[in-house]
Amino acid sequence: MYADYDYYTDAYGGTLVPVDAWTRVEGAAEQWLTGVTGNRADPEKEPVRKAVCAVAEVLWRQEQGGALKSQTVGSWKQTYADTGNSSLDRRLYETASLWLGNTGLLCRWC
Repeated sequence: MYADYDYYTDAYGGTLVPVDAWTRVEGAAEQWLTGVTGNRADPEKEPVRKAVCAVAEVLWRQEQGGALKSQTVGSWKQTYADTGNSSLDRRLYETASLWLGNTGLLCRWC
């Protein structure tokens, strides 16, 4: 595990993913990050751990119906943006690049 729940809430400052879902969502984020970095991500490095947390939040939001497009409080209504796989892949990559953009880990030829 790259980042446990304590790391997610304390060091990263995350609040979106609930504790009972963290292990599963973090595992999926870790697998995605391992693939996109060509298995070069070192879980001991701070940018890698933060990238896993950020990607986990994107995955969790997607599980919950995607990005919230609008919501109404009276007679509670929520509308989620329609996001396909290519949109999700783009958001995951963009999110990871916030933390890993200067590390060379997202560079396939490095």
